[in-house]
This record gives sequence, C-alpha cells and structure tokens, in this order.
Amino acid sequence: MRRFFPLRRDVLRAISLTGMTSLLPGKLRAASDRKPNFLIFLTDDQKWDVVGYEGHPLARTPNIDSIAAAGVAFRNSFVTTPICASSRASLLTSTYFSRHRFNFGTVGMPLDLYDTSFPQVLSRNGYRTGLIGKLGVWFDDGFLAAVERRLGWASVDGGLFDVYQPVGRMPYISEDDDGVKRHELDKIDRRAQAFLGDQSLERPFCLVIGFNDPHITGSTPGQGRYQPADAEKYLFPQAKVPVSDLNDPEIFEELPDILKTAETTGDQAWAWSGKDPSNEFVDYFRLVAGVDRIIGNILEKLRITNLDRDTVVIFTSDNGLSLGDRGLAGKWSHFDESLRVPFILYDPRNKAAAGTRPSELVLNVDVAPTILELAGIPIPSGYQGMSLARFLDPGPQPDWREEFLCEYEGDLGREIPDWIGLRSEIYKFAHYLNAEPPVYFLNDLRTDPEEIENLADDPSDLALRNELEERTLYYRKLYAEGD
Repeated sequence: MRRFFPLRRDVLRAISLTGMTSLLPGKLRAASDRKPNFLIFLTDDQKWDVVGYEGHPLARTPNIDSIAAAGVAFRNSFVTTPICASSRASLLTSTYFSRHRFNFGTVGMPLDLYDTSFPQVLSRNGYRTGLIGKLGVWFDDGFLAAVERRLGWASVDGGLFDVYQPVGRMPYISEDDDGVKRHELDKIDRRAQAFLGDQSLERPFCLVIGFNDPHITGSTPGQGRYQPADAEKYLFPQAKVPVSDLNDPEIFEELPDILKTAETTGDQAWAWSGKDPSNEFVDYFRLVAGVDRIIGNILEKLRITNLDRDTVVIFTSDNGLSLGDRGLAGKWSHFDESLRVPFILYDPRNKAAAGTRPSELVLNVDVAPTILELAGIPIPSGYQGMSLARFLDPGPQPDWREEFLCEYEGDLGREIPDWIGLRSEIYKFAHYLNAEPPVYFLNDLRTDPEEIENLADDPSDLALRNELEERTLYYRKLYAEGD
C-alpha cells in the first residue's frame, strides 16, 4: 500500500489561528504604520487556466497578467465548495461549508459569522468597506428580515459593507440607474470609479469587486447567454469553441450514472463539445476579456488617485467550470476543473515576491485571514483558513497544509449530486453520498493528474480509500464543530 503521511494538524492549527503583527513578512514589518487598502477582484465561474499567464489561447488578460507578474500567482489554488453561493460565504467568513451551511435555498449563514466576517472586522478597525457587483450571500437574521429583503425593503447585505451597490447579470445589458443602457461590466466600472474617487488618503478602505462574469445567464432577446460588452463583441472573430482533451466520449462513458444528469450533460455540455456551429460559447472568453478591461480601468484609477502604492490586490474566482471536460457542464463535481481557480496576491509594499509561482495548496478560506494579517488585525479564533501573507517573502513554506476537505451539498431541486472528498498533493478522494450502489473516486495525482484512472474499486487500494474516507469524515466533523 502507498504510504500516506498525515498532516501535522497541531502546528497548522496554531498557524491558522495566529493574527499577530509580529508574524508579518519582514519587509512589511518595516513599512509605515498606515494600514494598507485592499482591492479584491472576484470573478464568477472562471476556470483556473483561463488567464493569459497560464497560456490559454483565448484568454486575453493583460491586466490580470500584470498583477501576476508583480505579485504571487499561486499554481494550486482551490475553492472548498464549487458553487458560487457556498464559495463566497467561505471567502467572507473563512469557514468551510460544513460550518456555515450556506447554499442557494438555505435560510442564510449563521448570524454568529456576521461579526467575524472580514468586512465587519475591518469596519470595526477603521476601514471603509464596499462591495460592488455580486454579493451572493445573506445571513439568517430572522423571518421578518428575510421578508423585507425579498420585498426589496432591506439591503441583501444586511449592512455587511459600508457601501453596497449590487449589479446583476440578468440580462447582462440593461438600463442603468441614470437611464443609460450599459453592460454589467461597465456598470461595475462606473460605480468603482466613483467609490475610489471618494476615498481619502487618511482612511484605509477595502473594496470587493464582485463580478458576475463569466457566468452563463438565461436567454434574452437580442443577447447571448454569455453576452459580451460592445468593447469585446468582435474579439476572436474566427475563433471556435476550444474543445478540451478531456472531452472524450470514452472518458464520459466511464463516469457513473450519478454524474450523467440533465443538469450536467445538457445543451451546455453539447455546446462545449464544439458541435454548436454558432460557436456561441466563445463569448465566455470575451467576457473574461471584458473583466480584464474593467480591472485595468480600476487599477488606473488607483494610480491617478495615488492609492496604488499601498493597496493590496487579490484576484480570484468563486469556482471553476467544466468547459466540456469529461463531456460535462457546470461546476459542481469533485474534479479539479470545478475546484481549481486562479489566485493572485499582490502587495506593492513588498517587491520580493514579484513573479513567484508557489505550488502549495491555497484556498478561498485563506482570503479573510490574509487580509486581516496584512492589516495588522488579530485573526478571529473561528477562522478555518490560513493567512497567505508568508508567501510575500519567497522561499520554502514549512508546515503548510498538505490536504484539504472539499464538499458539495445543496437541496436545490436540481439533479446535482452531493459529495464529500479530500484533495491532497498526492491523492484525490470523493464519495458521492446519494448513489446506489455507492460511488467512490480515488486518483493518484502523481501519475494521473487529469483524474482519469479511478482506483477506488481496486482491492489493492481499498485500505488507502478507507484511510482517506476516515480523514475526510474527521475534517468534516472538525469544521462543523467550528474548529
């Protein structure tokens, strides 16, 4: 049997819960006493490799690439639950789904997580906070509050941010609040420019740009499902939908029936197979290019307002997307195409890490502790992620995580199967909970990084499968209890 080395949980636990300024990277300890600003770009359904710096042929992202070149672009970054609602909840609260239990159709996150969410912690420490675009989460603050939100009488964010300006994507192009028709991207840009223009050099801020892009939307007369803005409409004029090497009928046929539902194998999967003569889904990459354009505009606003010198920038996505891999659509599976996302951390006060590409496993639950540590604010004891500030001093990172719990659960009235799993540097394990007979996955990522050869039913790997399942259940119980 392959030997599996357990994680030193006691060491990682201590690191995860430490928020002392003395642990800041060396060059940051020598910086001025002024707290840094934070600018967080969060996209929706952007697969890990759909960025120029990863070499994708249809990723036109020069501004994102410039952040990567100046900062830390992580090679192995993941979400713990691959759906936008649960993932964004984890990002804001640094808790796993097992703890916050939030997805579409739930009443909301536990109210005790409100006060420890990073926007609230920053606000109590003198920051002006804002979110523009998609929030996608809410808290369980009672029946009357829920009714008021549904009727539009109360803000969905419940005061989570000082400034909350929602912008939706249904449809992507619609009338703005000044009566002018604009794309969702340009609405976000307009509001972000105004927010940054109002900032004082004396008070730090944290602004989250919650893009809806490049998420698919419903059909609207005169608009595509991935409707680009006018500025990107004519990009890639001769392009065809890129067909993944994993979009192979033989790979699809080997999948268990629980993954072959109408939700995961419908017309979107067909379109990503390259069989759609309209090549409509090239628009997905045009939306990514539009996101990059807006990021460039916002970064330029930082520069001309002299806010760029001490503004930490984070870029990531709330989950990946299959893009036809294995003949599937959507983003709810345990495969890396659903879990893996781009992730960049840039701190202009520290140039030492420019252009580095760490291979350690980093997660969406790491965003909140990273922000608070860089702000010099103690990290709440209930956080379940780890600060990434240490990566701003390049070099070996001892005692970093070697595995993480991943999970999906949602009673959405749709054919999306629930599962729990464990992803390490070496192995991937998953158990689909509602399958009969039971469905397990086990892959050795050293020899099978594309997760094609399922070893779960191999008698010689049964002991390993059982060990990984035991570890998965251990983490699930640990995080559910708030540890």
